[in-house]
Parts: sequence; structure tokens; C-alpha cells
Amino acid sequence: MKNKQVLLVVFIIMSLVQLFIPVKMVFDNEDVLADGVRYQLKIAKLNPETAIYGDFIRLKFDHNFIYADKDIWQAGEPAYVQLAVREDSFAEISSIQKTIPSETKDYVYVKIYDIEKSDTADKLLIEYPGINYFIKEMGRQEQKKKMVTQFFNDTVNAKAIVFAKEGKLLLKEILIDEVPLREKILGLER
Repeated sequence: MKNKQVLLVVFIIMSLVQLFIPVKMVFDNEDVLADGVRYQLKIAKLNPETAIYGDFIRLKFDHNFIYADKDIWQAGEPAYVQLAVREDSFAEISSIQKTIPSETKDYVYVKIYDIEKSDTADKLLIEYPGINYFIKEMGRQEQKKKMVTQFFNDTVNAKAIVFAKEGKLLLKEILIDEVPLREKILGLER
């Protein structure tokens, strides 16, 4: 009888832990959306052959680099960047550092995926981890490629609305020529 009670207590504790983790993730994300700083990132032209990963589109951005002193950084290294809004209302990387900035909460955790070296400075190419767009509702792979080709090319104004707070960068919405991508997808399916 005592073993059954112990198992029941362990089961209840494990169940509560399994519920707590996703609930905390949702609340953390809601906190970023409510209290984070809003930015617009211009989405770069995407290659449909490499942008689609199963049910996700892996987004790339036009301004995903910053120049830094030579030979300080390595590809694959994590970093923290701060964003600033340009005159055209899109965000750009204004600073990069190896440690969490203490003077602000609107920094973003990133990875350096490549470095273009020159004689005077290194151009650090930045990847924002986890910025993907879920497209399961699109159906077959051919439909997904058609959608990427149509909406993420040089002739459209594609931008991501994101929120930044304490290292997190959350994608809220993608706009194609000021129309939400979900509405554009629904138009394709009709």
C-alpha cells in the first residue's frame, strides 16, 4: 500500500512539473510581447529550396550584420546585440558584445554564423535563433515553395514584426506589402 502512495505522489509531482514548464514558456513569451520593444526587420529574399524546414520557413533578414574589430569574434560564437531603428523604420544592429548588457533590457541573444574578414574590420553575419514561421496549413511541399517564391522575393516588401526583451526575440507577425502573411496564404488557397 505504501508503494502505491509513493508512486501516486511521484506521478502527481511529475504531472505538475510537465504542466508548469509549458505554462511558464507561454507566460514568458506573453511578457516579451507585452513589455518588449517592438522592431520591424526587413526580410531578405528567400530561396525556397533552403528556406523550408518541414513545416517552418527559416527567415533571413536584410540587415543581419555588424562590423567589429578584427580577430575578436569566431563563427559559431554566441553574442548579444542591441537594435536601433533606422530612418526607414527598420531595425539594424547597433552594438554587439560577448556578455549580457547591464544598461538595458532590450538586447537579443544571437549567434555569429559567418565572418567576412577584411584588412580593417570583420563583418559579423548574425543569425537570430528561433525566428521561424510555422506553415503547416499550406499542405504539400510544392505549395510551400510556391508561397516562398511568391512572397519572399525582391519585388515585395516583406517585414517581420518582432519584440525584444532580455535576450529573447519573438516573431509576432509577418507583413507582405502591409498585409499579414496569413491573409495572403488564405488568398492562395482559394
